[in-house]
Amino acid sequence: MHTLNLQYSTTSDVPRYDRLAQLNDDGSPSFAQWYYGPQERVLTAYKYSNTKAKKFYDSFHYTLAYQYIQESRINRRFLNVTDNVRVEEVNIGSVNLDFQKNLGKFSLTYGLEGFYNHVASDAWGENIFTFQKTPLDTRYPDGGSDYYSYAGFITANRPLNDIFTLNVGARYSFVKIESRIVDTTFFPFLDPTINQQNSAINGNIGLIANTQNNWKISAMLSSGFRAPNVDD
Repeated sequence: MHTLNLQYSTTSDVPRYDRLAQLNDDGSPSFAQWYYGPQERVLTAYKYSNTKAKKFYDSFHYTLAYQYIQESRINRRFLNVTDNVRVEEVNIGSVNLDFQKNLGKFSLTYGLEGFYNHVASDAWGENIFTFQKTPLDTRYPDGGSDYYSYAGFITANRPLNDIFTLNVGARYSFVKIESRIVDTTFFPFLDPTINQQNSAINGNIGLIANTQNNWKISAMLSSGFRAPNVDD
């Protein structure tokens, strides 16, 4: 089976009323305006499914996807003539490989996944009367940021009897970030290049009980892992 998924979505401007409600010490508004510009999103995804059993799997699923996301933030201080405009564009590529295999009483699910994000960030000040633009600090590094994430996983389920099922799993994750700051005027204290990579092995074990009166009771124990992303 071949599945193609195409999506496009957008919004109107999204006002930040909580920011507009902020007041200065003298009771005047802090901001004359604060809103998100239209948030645009494009998704293209292709999925291939094969349920013809082979030696290493009973079924196999492959998904390749690309997303483009754009959003912006515009604000202006009260009695100020300059809009602060910050625009972010994110390109996301991903690939997923999922396999299922039954080995006796064990039901195995295993696979690989990979993600790549490129974050482009731009910013400028713009006079609301003359439209003259001035430099402004970006929300994320102005030279762009690349985020890589790779993982492999395996999960096994085994019924112990008519009520209890044992579930165990393991996952290896690797995350890498590369960011570049071109204009160091606003951030002279930062290194113009940011490189970071993290990895971890996580596991889980659980016991699931499906009772005869339609109750499901689970006892689970797992470890967790979270690597910093570009926003962090």
